[in-house]
Amino acid sequence: MRHWLLGSWIAAELGKRFVLVNLVRNQAEEQIEADFGQHIQQTDDRVFVRWTWESIAQFAGTHADERSTQITEYFRQKTSGFKVNVAEGLARPRKAFEF
Repeated sequence: MRHWLLGSWIAAELGKRFVLVNLVRNQAEEQIEADFGQHIQQTDDRVFVRWTWESIAQFAGTHADERSTQITEYFRQKTSGFKVNVAEGLARPRKAFEF
């Protein structure tokens, strides 16, 4: 809520549009737009949206420039903890995103 209030106020002072982005994994907080939307007043100039890391990776993958290639490679190599194989006594990095 504080980001919504502060961002809305700054944008109004500067005469700019404000978009508050909730950036989450694909299956996380799927109802956040409806839940949070009950507590705020959105207008054309003040908007709350939910984006996913996977959608950003997919979008970057559709472009052929160097920056998009770097972002796509980052997502391919990003890890999220480790998978432990007790039988082998090994831990392997777990991919953060599957694609």
